[in-house]
Amino acid sequence: MSTIRVSPRRLLLVLSSLLIAYHPAQALTETVLYSFTGVSDGKIPSGLLADASGTLYGTTQTGGASGFGTVFSLPPSGQMTVLHDFRGGADGAAPSLRASLIRDSAGNLYGTTILGGASNHGTVFEITAGGSEKILYSFTGPTDGANPQAGLVQDAKGNFYGTTLAGGAFGAGTVFKLTQAGKEQVLYSFTGGADGAAPVAPLVLDALGNLYGSASLGGGFYKHCPQRGCGVIFKITPAGTEKVLWQFLKFDYGVSPQAPVLLDANGNVFGTTFTGGPSGYGLLFMITPAGQQVWLHYFRDHNLTGDGGYPIGPFVQDAKGNFYGVTYKGGTHNQGTVFMCTPNHVETVLYNFTGASDGGLPQSGLAADAQGNYYGTTLSGGAFGKGTIFKLTAQKLTTQKLTTQKLTTQKLTTQNHHPMSAGVLR
Repeated sequence: MSTIRVSPRRLLLVLSSLLIAYHPAQALTETVLYSFTGVSDGKIPSGLLADASGTLYGTTQTGGASGFGTVFSLPPSGQMTVLHDFRGGADGAAPSLRASLIRDSAGNLYGTTILGGASNHGTVFEITAGGSEKILYSFTGPTDGANPQAGLVQDAKGNFYGTTLAGGAFGAGTVFKLTQAGKEQVLYSFTGGADGAAPVAPLVLDALGNLYGSASLGGGFYKHCPQRGCGVIFKITPAGTEKVLWQFLKFDYGVSPQAPVLLDANGNVFGTTFTGGPSGYGLLFMITPAGQQVWLHYFRDHNLTGDGGYPIGPFVQDAKGNFYGVTYKGGTHNQGTVFMCTPNHVETVLYNFTGASDGGLPQSGLAADAQGNYYGTTLSGGAFGKGTIFKLTAQKLTTQKLTTQKLTTQKLTTQNHHPMSAGVLR
């Protein structure tokens, strides 16, 4: 199986900086909907799923009756219900904090656990509308994949798609398909080379059945990522062929993408890197259909008064094209932020976590409801210091003094890889 390469060509476009002044406005309101105790209700909460009634669903990685995590629901009344306690055996253990649940039209919930199952390599599970758990698949490792860190996406036929951190033909992770009958198929095995390694974020499915995602490692050797590289953005066709859309080959272009990507109608792919960028605190970027990377914003909060640092977890986009997300650290208390970035590359800090009763260290991104409210979780803070579920209400936003940085566009060589080919650039 051959590797097809397009002639390398690089284009650097530098635009002048633009200074954005202070615009005083009413502050965004944060409401703590629930404070975790860290005992029977769990701790280390994941990202959230909001249904039409306003009920939130999520998981905790540890805690619960057996200490191996929980699945929970939180209705608008604020009464937490533990839907399932993982026991650490065949039913799974340690749902990832990156693995937000998905829900079908019948009210059934689906997710993944990192460990547990028949071989202790992780599971895909279902929580029925009646509250019972069913294991759809137990990973055996290595060839079928192992240790899924990300949640699932479902197509119109009911098939599930996801990634595993490890396992596969080369031990560097997989992209898999799972039918509702429990038949698993590895669509692609990462080699750990130019094609990527260690995917940890959920996939995105387009109308043609193509899957888009990020791999946190791989892509090519670089001094800041000496083992497997700094990560890639990839596309997997329904036939299982991978196309690398972007390789993170320089520190300035970002390091370690750990969030799911977003697609727009023009074929652009948006994403974040946890670190890297000109200041080393992460990057919000766009990859164009022509294979160019455009910096939308680089985070630079090293002095605790700026725009946040280390963006992580799913981010969302509104009808006007604004992006909303969280940073794990930075802000006025170094406990993380919620931010917005406009299509014109102006970033606004919507909320600074204090680490006290309002929570601190958000690490699971945001979920949105139909009214324009945003929901998320924190790892610390709250009434018991074990994390929170929070809501941000849609109001006027406070724009801080920010500068849109030099926007760099970089053209990358694209490659096509077969699932079992080496996929290494020469």
